Amino acid sequence: MSDGSVEVHGAVFSALKNMSPSLASGGVHSPAPQDTPLPYVEIGESSSVSSDVLARSGNTEFISIHVWTSSGSYGPAKQIISRIRDALHAQKLTVSGRSYASAIVTSTRVFDDIDGTSVHGVVSLTVNHFGPEES
Repeated sequence: MSDGSVEVHGAVFSALKNMSPSLASGGVHSPAPQDTPLPYVEIGESSSVSSDVLARSGNTEFISIHVWTSSGSYGPAKQIISRIRDALHAQKLTVSGRSYASAIVTSTRVFDDIDGTSVHGVVSLTVNHFGPEES
């Protein structure tokens, strides 16, 4: 039985990619190809810890979502982050093979990227999810 990590990643990706209007003109990626035009969103690194409860296997996923925009203003990155928060914070996700999945945005930050040409935003997302009840 899958621990649900891949399926949670797919659900987050789908939620962001299918937003209307489009979240960022450069798209939503996982990972982003080199030379992707700004602005774009990238689902990045993640980690997972077991959170089994009684007769249910569960995990808590910690996922970083990166936002890349042109330098000069934090405004565009903050606008995209706000839309990501609206789409995912305190939301139940539909995840294949999981009976329950709930997402929480735990933090956001925006800063000048080390490349000197872009603004980088990071959304920290926590998703608690559980498999079906075991008999």
